[in-house]
Amino acid sequence: MENETRTAIRHYIGRLCAPRRAARVLTYAAMSYPHFFCDFMLEREDSTAISHRPGPYGGLTIAGICGRMFPSQSSDLKEFQEALQILDDKRSLMSRILEFYTGKDWQPRVHAELTLLEALHDNGCKFFNDDKYIACSKPACFCCYHYICNHPGAFTRPPCHNKVYPNWQPPALAKSTGEVGALRQRDIMLRLTQEVRNAVMRKVLDTHKSMRWHPDSSTGITSLIAKEAAPGGPNDILTMPESSGTVSPQLLATSSSGEESEDGGVALD
Repeated sequence: MENETRTAIRHYIGRLCAPRRAARVLTYAAMSYPHFFCDFMLEREDSTAISHRPGPYGGLTIAGICGRMFPSQSSDLKEFQEALQILDDKRSLMSRILEFYTGKDWQPRVHAELTLLEALHDNGCKFFNDDKYIACSKPACFCCYHYICNHPGAFTRPPCHNKVYPNWQPPALAKSTGEVGALRQRDIMLRLTQEVRNAVMRKVLDTHKSMRWHPDSSTGITSLIAKEAAPGGPNDILTMPESSGTVSPQLLATSSSGEESEDGGVALD
């Protein structure tokens, strides 16, 4: 617990400098890529409409969960069910799941990067230097990361903080995508679901790993000192490539500094 407290304090101290770092990165980007800041236009992409809240499956039990995760003849089924039962005894797992799904305050939510991903893909947008990176103020969550990785649009893999959110929702597709889009998203979700299933199985069965807290945004503290940075660059912000005095769009995006709150989530690392 003491280590988690120190980690949290260090993280929030780092976040205090986020606006300053963001301003310096933006200034340096303007110097490196001035054409990005001339004759440009910003457009707003509205988020997907909220879906109806899914409820828990009827008769939600540990045996039922295990039955959906494993084939009936799986050699891991018994071990996983026993481990899940121990977790339930210690942390009231099933009660917490039911409490969440029956609560009145939660709503499904589409994360911003997936709204942009589908809009950019459907509209056939072109990317600078063919770098199909979608910048976001935080690393991607577990589900967004695997949605992006499994998308046929071949978007650049983002950093990931490995947390899952029970209210995560895939983006709605434009009507123009028709059956092709529906089948595409079905395949993505099947692979994503398998990734979640595998991660949960590893987490539950690995009794030697503690479920430690970690933030879902970048702390932003680095050991880099001024004399190690590229001349004229934002020397206390990010490590510069030795072969170049400029910052790539991808580095700029991964060094972003959003101000969203640390809104929970379950770590799967």
